[in-house]
Amino acid sequence: MLCPKCSVKLERTQYEHFGIRQCPRCHGMLMRRDRVQAIRNRRETPPEALVEEIAQSPADADAQHRLRCPECRVTMRKERRRMGPTEFWVDVCPRCDLIWLDVGELAMLQLAFELSEQGAERLQIRERLQKMSPVQREELQRRIDSLPEYDAFRNLLTIDF
Repeated sequence: MLCPKCSVKLERTQYEHFGIRQCPRCHGMLMRRDRVQAIRNRRETPPEALVEEIAQSPADADAQHRLRCPECRVTMRKERRRMGPTEFWVDVCPRCDLIWLDVGELAMLQLAFELSEQGAERLQIRERLQKMSPVQREELQRRIDSLPEYDAFRNLLTIDF
């Protein structure tokens, strides 16, 4: 697959333990929507590092013209994202649900989530889970297993210990 901005071959790489494709020239990233959401929800990269990544990205990094999906060649649509007063656009393929993120945009998404109410609540849940004893974790797991919507709760509370 070629970069939709500079036509250089995208390289397979890792970002926070997730496989992605990245352009070696413009450092844009291509990944599926669910992967973007999973990375956004993690708290692996400290906020200071995210701010630094955003600060180092060029002001004109966002592609203003319409890009073609590297996988299916359909014209990608622009979706607006906000982070406080900052607004930026990500490119989304309507056919295969791939998302192109220009350099710094994934860090902006992560930081916006961490500063949101939902991000703060998720952090509190993670901290409470980490402080639980093994017996308390087993009891919580037993209770979750007995709930009818087990999968939804399991996905909400999944945590790496």
